[in-house]
Amino acid sequence: MGGTPMPHMACHALLDILSEPRNDYGVRRLVAIVLALGFAALGSGALERLHNAHHAAEDLKAFLAARSSGQPNPKLPAHDESNCPVHVQLHLPALPVVIAPPAMKLERIARDAAPAPVVRVLARLPARIDCRGPPAA
Repeated sequence: MGGTPMPHMACHALLDILSEPRNDYGVRRLVAIVLALGFAALGSGALERLHNAHHAAEDLKAFLAARSSGQPNPKLPAHDESNCPVHVQLHLPALPVVIAPPAMKLERIARDAAPAPVVRVLARLPARIDCRGPPAA
């Protein structure tokens, strides 16, 4: 039985590793730090500046390639939401916004809605309750 471990032994070793108590504090802290840095980069505009710098480098590369080959200067596109999906994603709101209908539609709905039916309960209630006490023994 020397040399290679049996498959069932490897399975038991894996189960032992998985059943040990784990300390997830480090992982939670790492996730929190990564999320905080991501929100800071997005909120401060650093990601957009980085992406615009990438576009500027691409445009400069196209300009220098055209100049070195003797072609006229290329017309460089304006990079915005119309032609760049990354710009669209950077400018999207973080949370979806609920769109409320205009007030005039609400008034029309309230005016055209059928009035709530009035329900009358026709149960006869006694005017008084006669109570004579416990029965005589």
